[in-house]
Amino acid sequence: MDKMPKMFPDRLITFTGADFEVAGESATSNSDLEEPEAEPEPGPSFDIENICHNGHVLANQYELVRTIFSYLPMRDLENCGKVTQLWNEVKSICMKERKRYDSVSFYWSGKCADVSYYSKYELFQSPHHRQLYEAMEKFSSEILIKPKIAIIFGSGDTDLSVRDSSPGLEPEDHMEKSWLVDKGGVLSKLPRDCLAIGTTSRGIVGTSGGISIEQENLFDENNMLCPAMSMLLIPEKPGVKILPFHLAENQLEPLIEEIKKDAFYLENDSVLQEKLLEKAVKGLQPEDKIRAVILLSNGLDLPFSMHLIQGAAARSKNKLAIGGAVGDLCWSSLKDTSMLALMRELFYFNYQSVPVAENSYMSTSGFVIAGENVQASSVLLPRKVRSEKRIIAELQKLKNSGISEDNSFAFMFACCGRGENHYRGKSGLEAATFNKMFPKTPLVGVFGNGEIGISHIPDFNAPTETSEKVNALKPGQFLHSFTTIFVMVSFGSW
Repeated sequence: MDKMPKMFPDRLITFTGADFEVAGESATSNSDLEEPEAEPEPGPSFDIENICHNGHVLANQYELVRTIFSYLPMRDLENCGKVTQLWNEVKSICMKERKRYDSVSFYWSGKCADVSYYSKYELFQSPHHRQLYEAMEKFSSEILIKPKIAIIFGSGDTDLSVRDSSPGLEPEDHMEKSWLVDKGGVLSKLPRDCLAIGTTSRGIVGTSGGISIEQENLFDENNMLCPAMSMLLIPEKPGVKILPFHLAENQLEPLIEEIKKDAFYLENDSVLQEKLLEKAVKGLQPEDKIRAVILLSNGLDLPFSMHLIQGAAARSKNKLAIGGAVGDLCWSSLKDTSMLALMRELFYFNYQSVPVAENSYMSTSGFVIAGENVQASSVLLPRKVRSEKRIIAELQKLKNSGISEDNSFAFMFACCGRGENHYRGKSGLEAATFNKMFPKTPLVGVFGNGEIGISHIPDFNAPTETSEKVNALKPGQFLHSFTTIFVMVSFGSW
């Protein structure tokens, strides 16, 4: 058989943006040292100029470049867009492909450990933390989307992490080294310009490899904990607004006073709530159609968050999905506060050993989703739902609504009293049932100390929205215990 011609030289070819260049000799291989290369047989000669010319031509073939770019992760795609004007234009086109607007979920868990395991390491510097950051870095480098916001659920137990066990001169003396997902560490691994909110609870919900997981951390010994983190990354599709907010309760009264200065007479609470909504949610315009509100709170009946919910409901005439839960150490990238500072605030709030501003810890982080073509629905599972059959019956209402599974994502906000114990030893039942009925929709969530939400199931098969008289939403209608609230949102195929 004739020897195959040598297609590439022992040289390095680089693309500078205008043309190809050939750099110095490549390193000699081991095989070259062992046996000298035989004399080349007659055949096609290698032409450097011809190869460079052909490479330049290929790099400027629109269809070829677009085909290659369509498979690239977002990080690589953005880097390629810096090479030439053509590549930048192709990058902009590829970023508008439908798959670039699919929300993606991330789930990581480590080996279960006793709280004493973390005492050997600096705060947030254990091997488990390093493993989490490595997994996040790999995940971020491979995703196809440019997320607008990340929602973070970290396992943890503040009864173990923040307690009056060893008081000293410094606030850190009250902090036990245990597993907590660190805000700063997580933010450093997110894609550039990605906003984020997060909370902590013993139990979290996530999706990994298309399979939903309920990690409740139920152990006979409370000192045991499985380190885990669940995350949802949501891109902002054209025509959609994702508007984050952070509501600190100690800012509510000053904000009301500011509103009263501009409006001498407030007719009723609904006028005040509308103005609070405008102040709290930056970028929200009067014409924006609010479809969903998601909240992570440090308290169940916080006045600021209740005002915001009622303001959003009034504006949308109660045609919106609402979902949220009470956790611990809720945070937002909008507020420049470290995890350690949040732990101090929690300690002071619980034990009041040092005078601090009233309600300094009580706050809510969340976001509003608005858009003409956004579909959002929520369904509430009451306490009496205690079997798979009943779960299916409730989620079937969501299925029957006709909500699209294209570019969709979902949240599960469950009471910490539900889960395995509520379903008589059957673990993961609610998340698994949702996963079976909506296999294309990533699900994340938390087992909290109270739930926020309503059942809102529109008929998306109807040609137009129905118009009917609605009553103002009262706190008792959206504050719950021993329930599970599913919220599903779809940006659709439009």
